[in-house]
Amino acid sequence: MKRFEQNIAEPHQARYTFADIIGASPLMKRTKEMVRRMAETESAVLLIGESGVGKELFAHALHQASRRKNQPFVRVNCASIPSELFESELFGYAPGAFTEAARSGKPGKFELADKGSIFLDEVGELPLGMQAKLLRVLQEKELERLGDRQPKIVDFRVVAATNKDLEERVKQGYFRADLYYRLNVASLRLPALREMKKDIPLLVDHFLTRLQAQVASAAAEIAPEVMSAFLGYRWPGNMRELENVIERALNLCSGRHIGLEHLPENLLRGRPTSAEATAAAAHDSHLQCRVQNLEREQLLSALSKTNGNKSQAARMLNIHRTTLYYKPRKHKLTKPEAAPTTSGHSL
Repeated sequence: MKRFEQNIAEPHQARYTFADIIGASPLMKRTKEMVRRMAETESAVLLIGESGVGKELFAHALHQASRRKNQPFVRVNCASIPSELFESELFGYAPGAFTEAARSGKPGKFELADKGSIFLDEVGELPLGMQAKLLRVLQEKELERLGDRQPKIVDFRVVAATNKDLEERVKQGYFRADLYYRLNVASLRLPALREMKKDIPLLVDHFLTRLQAQVASAAAEIAPEVMSAFLGYRWPGNMRELENVIERALNLCSGRHIGLEHLPENLLRGRPTSAEATAAAAHDSHLQCRVQNLEREQLLSALSKTNGNKSQAARMLNIHRTTLYYKPRKHKLTKPEAAPTTSGHSL
């Protein structure tokens, strides 16, 4: 209740910390640690990830862990701002700037973020015309309200997020290269849920506990076959999709156990049978074995053609010489030996 009241009183404050980000897998731990390190700096941060991976959650946590934590945290959804309102929303307007302008004028998002952080969500959706105006403010930390000729110096830190490949959009001409480099000072790709299957049981427990009171459901447990279905699904919508699936199941379930009958059809459609799962595992194992044998044959051939010279063999295979040093050991082709120095190039 205190948090709810604080959010109303202080609309431009971050609400989440790292404690609110659920996950104990090694990948999630590494991701949290990277964001914590970024929080210690003043550089612009670009969070990259699929829809539903928690980019906004990490942006909140980053601000809360920074020296600006007691200052405003202003959120901007770049995809939802109409082009005709872009300047007035982001940079504000002076009194009488246009017909329906407030008599006292209005500060923009960047002005509200003074001394704090501004979170530009879905920044990859910005039209090119808006990108040029945004770039100038990011570079100069100076803005002019619409209808005002007096520039204002603003101190803010930028945290941006996107589910687009901005580098590819730059190549296609949809995103300015200079803006991309300005935002991409420190970037981090947030992992998808399918990369962190070990965190699914933790997330399920978290969503169950949080959603039970909202939907007034008595369901408190997930059947083993449901958890198996969750672990086998690819989750294209990531954590947001998992939360929606659990909320749907709580609404449909009249007992205490959520079963397969409470799950959406698309989640069950691709669920493999036990025989299919066994066959898939055998196929993967066979494929891995073939790849290793092919790598071993190519390594032997390159070393044979170069009379054991690893530098020449590495150039032939188009890999780094240090990488090649470990390949024979991996395939048990040589006895363990000391790592090569920069002056030694052959076996």
